[in-house]
Amino acid sequence: DKEIFDAVEGGKFEFPEEEWGNGLISDDAMDLIKKMLNKNYKNRISGADCLKHPWIINNVGRTKVSKRKAKQVLTNLK
Repeated sequence: DKEIFDAVEGGKFEFPEEEWGNGLISDDAMDLIKKMLNKNYKNRISGADCLKHPWIINNVGRTKVSKRKAKQVLTNLK
């Protein structure tokens, strides 16, 4: 976890092919993540703009997610 936090604080992150590639994660999802992780707060997407992002608009209410998975996602975002 420390390695991940250090990388994020440094503005360095990547999307490893084995976890993110081959259509596992959509381009829209990766775009939103990149915008949320922007190191420069002036360029970082706001919470309000996150809710207007195409990935949110196209997926809210359309994808069933287990409570366990939802909790894990929220923990990861935190």
